[in-house]
Parts: sequence; structure tokens; C-alpha cells
Amino acid sequence: MTYSETFTTPEAGDEDLGDLLLEVLPGDGSTIGNLSAQEALSRAAERQISEEEYEAVKERALTLGLVVKGRGLGGSIALAEGVPGSTRYSALAAPTTRRSTGGNGVASEPTCQIGQKLTLSNPC
Repeated sequence: MTYSETFTTPEAGDEDLGDLLLEVLPGDGSTIGNLSAQEALSRAAERQISEEEYEAVKERALTLGLVVKGRGLGGSIALAEGVPGSTRYSALAAPTTRRSTGGNGVASEPTCQIGQKLTLSNPC
């Protein structure tokens, strides 16, 4: 299996599952449980995403620094600081964690350009 076969699937409309993962995570930096994230990714891809597929996509995003691990039973993830908010996220439950403001009460500036498409293969 090649790298592209792992992340691009015809069932997802040739959209990168990694991009879809970033789109379904809360834009405010709050965490979402892995099971909820997998279910949201399945809805966005319009097909069932297996645990193995989800873990592969999540690990790639973690390696690229686009998401961070959170705490909780079953684990959780969140968009990394500076990664622009999502477009498909819809709250399933109250957020458990918020992004750090670096102690000065002001959130860090994003490192991406406005309008720039954020992808796993081309992070900002």
C-alpha cells in the first residue's frame, strides 16, 4: 500500500482523509474524543472509516504537528495551536479543553496565510 492509498480514497470523493480530519475537529482548539473524531470523519467521508484507517490518518497528522493529543478515556485530539479552525465541525458535547494563550491572554497568531488551504501534505 502506498502513502497516497492510505490517505486518498475514492469513497471520500478523492478528498484526503487527513484534510477531512482537520475539518471535523473543533476550530477553537478544544479536544474531541477519538471515537467521536472517527465518527465525524466517517460522516464527512460519507462512508465508515475503520479504526485502522482513523489511527493511520491521526498518526500522520500528529507527526506533522497539525493535531495534538489530549486526555481522556479512549484518548482525544485537538487542532494544534496556529492551525486554522474547521469548516465541518458541529459540537457533539461541551469542549473539555481550550487553547493556551501563552499566559498573556492573547491567542497566538496563525502561521498560515488567509485563504491558504491547509493539508496534511502541505502544512503551513
